[in-house]
Amino acid sequence: MLANAILFAICLPLVTITGKSANRLLDITDVDSYVDMCQESEHQKQRPSPEYGLTSCTAWKNNSCCTAATATSITSEKLHGFNFEVCGKMSSACLAFFHDDHCLVKCSPNLGPWLVQLSSSRFNERAFKVPLCESDCNSWYDACKNDKTCATNWNSGGFDWESGR
Repeated sequence: MLANAILFAICLPLVTITGKSANRLLDITDVDSYVDMCQESEHQKQRPSPEYGLTSCTAWKNNSCCTAATATSITSEKLHGFNFEVCGKMSSACLAFFHDDHCLVKCSPNLGPWLVQLSSSRFNERAFKVPLCESDCNSWYDACKNDKTCATNWNSGGFDWESGR
């Protein structure tokens, strides 16, 4: 209890002096502020805008948080050095779902309500617990049910996000 009071006494003046907290997500005061919000990332724009040159991730060409270069690097698997086919050749249908998911995370300006701050050297924020339609989940499963993954759980099952293996 005393530790919380001390922490509050130290942090409150810092927020008051700067007018902003270190976590921009804590400064959001209304629902409308979540609209047209891009994740803080070196591979994304600060604000969404049209990106008519997209040849990948085209669902977001009218209002995108990613540039054409970022979108192309997603589908060429050069973004973050991540290899979707680390466990062997993936079916084209399954690979398309992974690319679409990556495009959603990098290009969508509609993820504001699901953004959380990270204490990571790689990312400042990430989308967390974004709801998916049951039909999308079933289609993704059907496309990938014969493909393989090399970890029981990609978050805690031994998957190395640094190497993509």
